[in-house]
Order: sequence, then structure tokens, then C-alpha cells
Amino acid sequence: KHQDGAPQLPLPEPQRRRGVTMAAGPGAGVDRCLGEAIGARGRPPAGRPLAVLMLNSPDEPARGLAAACLRRADVVVFGDGALGRYGWALEGVDGLRAKVLGVVGDFDSIVDGDGRGVMRIGIPSQDANDMFKCLAVLKEAANACAGAAAAGSVADLSARRLAAAALRCLGLEGDAKAGTEPAAAGAPPAAAGSDVAAPCISSECAKALTLGPGSFDVVVLGGLGGRFDHEAQSLNALVVWEGEFASMWLLSTFSAVTLLPAGASRVRLSPPFEGPTCGVIPIGEPPSRVVTTGLRWNLGPELKLAYGACVSSSNHAEDDVVAVETDRPVLFTAALDCDSLAAE
Repeated sequence: KHQDGAPQLPLPEPQRRRGVTMAAGPGAGVDRCLGEAIGARGRPPAGRPLAVLMLNSPDEPARGLAAACLRRADVVVFGDGALGRYGWALEGVDGLRAKVLGVVGDFDSIVDGDGRGVMRIGIPSQDANDMFKCLAVLKEAANACAGAAAAGSVADLSARRLAAAALRCLGLEGDAKAGTEPAAAGAPPAAAGSDVAAPCISSECAKALTLGPGSFDVVVLGGLGGRFDHEAQSLNALVVWEGEFASMWLLSTFSAVTLLPAGASRVRLSPPFEGPTCGVIPIGEPPSRVVTTGLRWNLGPELKLAYGACVSSSNHAEDDVVAVETDRPVLFTAALDCDSLAAE
């Protein structure tokens, strides 16, 4: 399970712009560059911390893509069951254990022994899926570290504290089992809020968290593919959490998806890793006006971007920079060539 649950969450207003990375120059707006976020294709790192969320999905992304993201990551959060799929990474990616904030969920999919030594943050509520829980834990850990740094103190990153804060963030506070860990076979039940292990977070990871959630680029692996209703919740997360982080991407072996908010946006591609196939897809209320540049088939005010009308799929980037101006949020998607990462 990686996306079960149908949360009705009082989370951030979709149009809030806090934490959104702005481009420089006249008419500038939101700037997106996946290559910079994960350090692909010779792009220098963006200078912002990267958080990688690993979700449990039967449609695993290419190992080369996962490894590239994890090497670049400053903070990593695993969803329930994902450690079983990505156990190779804990041993195969240098320094990864020190970047792991924890594994998050209700632990109905975890296997005894998975991620031994990794803190387990138990959130048993069925009213939010694992992706929402992971995002809430990331946000609250960054808020706690930023607040503690400002006060000259040390943040409490215990499982119990993070689980309770995440529940409040999700509007689900009051669950008495928050933070409870599953007991190993034959072992006495764990006390509520106990940690399987103390947080093992490097100074670099802790420093990244002190910058606050709005400084993070977030990459989600395992949010695309598999069941369509799971994918729909992943797209919903892009809308619900828009503005909470500097950028947020859903990645699979073949595609990258991000939400462009209302206004002007610039997407900088990193060929041959990204593109040239791409698309501008409506989501939620259809925009009344979308104008693009940099595409073979640019959109203009005469076209209606909406289901039942025009959906700009299988478009083609003619340049490394695609500009989109819209009065409603839209999705931007680009094809990925994960084989190109092997040449780096």
C-alpha cells in the first residue's frame, strides 16, 4: 500500500506562494529545473536542499534514477513498505543511512527486519495515505529544526513528536497510537512513541532541515505507475502541497510531473535526460488562458486547455527552456531517459 486512503485535509491553500522558487528577470515567475534538483546531466546543484520520498509501489523507478536522486539527497523519507523494495540502497548508496529521517506509515506493509536501525514514525490513521504522511513529517521536521536553530536549541526529532506534529498538520490530531512502533516477533509491545533506534542524521542533513520546508526541492519516487487511483492521489498531492516547498516532482522510469501554479513559469530541461517529449495538462478548474513558448505546438489564448477540449500531450520541446503562462494551475510533464544517467 502506498497511496490508500482518501484524506479530506485542511492543508495549505493551493495558491499560496510561500517557498516557491522565483526566476530572475522581467516577467519572471516560478522556475523549475529537475536536472539541477537532482544534479543530473552536468547541471550544478541548485543550491537548495533536496528531499527524496520513497514510496512503496509495484512499479519501481529505474535503479539508476533512484540511485542518482538518493546520492544527491540531503534528507530521505521512506513510506511504509518502501524499505523492503529499496533495501539495496541503504547499503549501496554511500552515506544514505545518515540522510534517512525515518520510515513513515501504519506499518501494515513493513517486513520484520526492514531498515534495521532506521527510526520508525508510526502514523496509524487510515484517513491519509503514505505520501501525505511523509510530506507532513518532512514539513514538521524542517519546521522544528528551523525553529530550534533560531532559538539556539536542539530540535526534538523523536518518532512520537514527529508523528504528533504530522497528525496536526494533516488535521488528524487525537490519535492515541501516534508514534507507536510495531513489535518484533516475540518481543514485548513497544511503548507509544518509542523509537526503534535513535535518529541517525548527519550534521549536513540536520543543517538542511534548519532551512525550513520552503527551501526544499522534493522528489517523489513511487508515486507514479501501478493503480490509477494511487496516481490520482499523487497528482492531488501536487495541488494540495503547492507552495509548501520550493518545488515538487513525481518521477517514474519514463516521466517527470510537476505542478505549475497560476502565473508565469519557466521549466528548464536537461537533455538528453529530460525531453524532448513533454506535455501541458489541465488539473482541477480549467484555465481560461494558457500561453506557452519553446514548444513545437505552442498553446495560445485561442485554445481551451481542458478535458473534453485540448490536452497538450505528446508535445515537443524545441528549446531547453519552456515558458508557460496560465491563470490556473496546470501540470507539466516531460519524458525521462534514465539510461542517459548511466553515462554520467
